[in-house]
Amino acid sequence: MGSILKKIVTAFGWLVGAIMVYIAISIDYEVVMRYFLRRSTGWVVEFSEYALVAAVFLGAAWVQLKGRHIKIDILLNYLPSEIQRKLNMITSVIAAIVFSLLFWYSGMFTWDCFRSKLQLMEASIFLPAWAVFVVMPLGSLLITYQFARTAWLYALRRKVPED
Repeated sequence: MGSILKKIVTAFGWLVGAIMVYIAISIDYEVVMRYFLRRSTGWVVEFSEYALVAAVFLGAAWVQLKGRHIKIDILLNYLPSEIQRKLNMITSVIAAIVFSLLFWYSGMFTWDCFRSKLQLMEASIFLPAWAVFVVMPLGSLLITYQFARTAWLYALRRKVPED
């Protein structure tokens, strides 16, 4: 099970890279269209906003998998290694709980959007709301798994990516 999820998380990491390239290119395109050709596109900003939300939620689990999440450890580094391990395990459990709650509530919200056929009506596009918000429960579920896995590794005294 772990290797399948690792492959999914890694694939989302690559997808986030592609999303960031898309955002960079589309914003460059918008700048050229607006300032050089005087023909603004309405969709670039809207899609870039949605793409940033997707990048954050789909990339979070990959960042945790690689042990690259921000960690304030200025005081932690002065503690004995056993206390560091226990504190890291506790914070990983807390993060897993928080993200599991985010998964639940964002999943319920996305499901309600799907059932009600809610549309996002921006200036230039009409999108089903669930299609934009579905990345929230998906990403939250994956990051919940990653934090639970990290806590488990600390509990077993195994190597954790950020160590």
